[in-house]
Amino acid sequence: MRFLVVVRFDSEAGAQAWLASDTRAGLLIEAMPWLLSEERYHVHAGSDFWFTPPGPGPVPRRWKQWMLSTAAVFPLTVVMPLLVDAIADPLAPGMPDLLLKGLIATSISGVMVYSLMPALIRLAGRWLTK
Repeated sequence: MRFLVVVRFDSEAGAQAWLASDTRAGLLIEAMPWLLSEERYHVHAGSDFWFTPPGPGPVPRRWKQWMLSTAAVFPLTVVMPLLVDAIADPLAPGMPDLLLKGLIATSISGVMVYSLMPALIRLAGRWLTK
């Protein structure tokens, strides 16, 4: 079984302070018997992690981030409701609307995070950092 824990801080400095704290170190020691492997963590500021180059380099301008995100979201918000409805209706006729919308949102988020945004970032990488 794998767990993912997301912790939000008001600043990157606050996150770094927690990562270096004695309290956190003590909690990790206490949890060691249940851990199968070493912990891994990443610190990201806002949603910039999608657009931050892997090495040193400029972070893309916000308007470019917005344009690329819109290019990903727009087709998904048009296609995904039709696709999910076409699949869900025969399998579960009369599914509550809120549940159907939850499936659509989950599908859109999954496609965005796992395939569409990484592909768009690779495709538009040079443009983003110009």
